[in-house]
Amino acid sequence: MSQRPPHGAWEEERNFFVTTLSLQIDILKQHPTRREEVIRTLGQLLLRIPRLRLAGQAICSRETSLLNYIWTKKCNELFENVVALRQTLLWDTDGANIVADSMEMMIQLDFRTFNRYQSEDHPEIEEYEAFSPRRRQRSDAPSPECSKKQRLE
Repeated sequence: MSQRPPHGAWEEERNFFVTTLSLQIDILKQHPTRREEVIRTLGQLLLRIPRLRLAGQAICSRETSLLNYIWTKKCNELFENVVALRQTLLWDTDGANIVADSMEMMIQLDFRTFNRYQSEDHPEIEEYEAFSPRRRQRSDAPSPECSKKQRLE
């Protein structure tokens, strides 16, 4: 029997993480005296990070070991960030707003939730997800193989 903890699909783990962090932001901003509840929840999130890592590695299992290394490094950085937020709440009784702002920034930078906005010049724009184990999509530039075929014709 494997010693690995069970994990859900990548999207399930990611959605759980983003939803839980968003709820904790609301709690800290509206009820700063409920710090203990947020501290317990951040502790539970720390236990879910290995599941997030395993779910991401399941997606990129056929990829190179470099991609798995980068994904593991991202998850380790996420773990360190959550530990820092939790310790700030433990030691700084007036730091609820600072932690809430840091959590919002972490969601925007690490998870890059879809940023949609309307503008006259730009139609609705969606940003890609930065916190993902998959490789980024190639640009629309022609591939080297395509240019070789064009030269032969």
